[in-house]
Amino acid sequence: MKAQRRLMLTRFLLSWRRRDRGKMLFRTHIAFGIFLVLLFLGVVEERILFFAVVLIATALVDIDTEHSRAGKFLPFRIVQFFVKHRGVIHSLTFSFVFALVLSSFYPLAGFAFFIGAGGHIFLDSFTRDGVAPFWPSKKVSKGFVRTGGRIEGLVFAFLVFVDVVFGVWRVF
Repeated sequence: MKAQRRLMLTRFLLSWRRRDRGKMLFRTHIAFGIFLVLLFLGVVEERILFFAVVLIATALVDIDTEHSRAGKFLPFRIVQFFVKHRGVIHSLTFSFVFALVLSSFYPLAGFAFFIGAGGHIFLDSFTRDGVAPFWPSKKVSKGFVRTGGRIEGLVFAFLVFVDVVFGVWRVF
């Protein structure tokens, strides 16, 4: 019985890795987004808005792939028809322009969007597929981290630890 549960868990973990191959996992992006929020929390006045926009921007960058949590929704499927994964949307150029437009309506939202999207792109630059951060330049920034691999697992665990410690330190 114990061996059967272990086998089921192993199959689940292996299928989970295969499904997310080529991009950093959602949970790692969210943990890094929370870290960025905690870094800037002392300098923003509307903390809840800042927190929400950073986390939304962190997840929104992956709308260019149908395998992401945000990319599964119909409006984003239309976007996927026009852009490729890790293309223009995965660039600091796009993030800056979108944040600039957002800032013309609400400056804090623009700043928060750039922080969240920039953090996502920063993390993706460490994966084997990499990103072209200064699109339309074709220069790709690549790393050595395999999606769902041990290194990413360690990065995620470290980020959660830092988030908890830094969050507790911020509260007290």
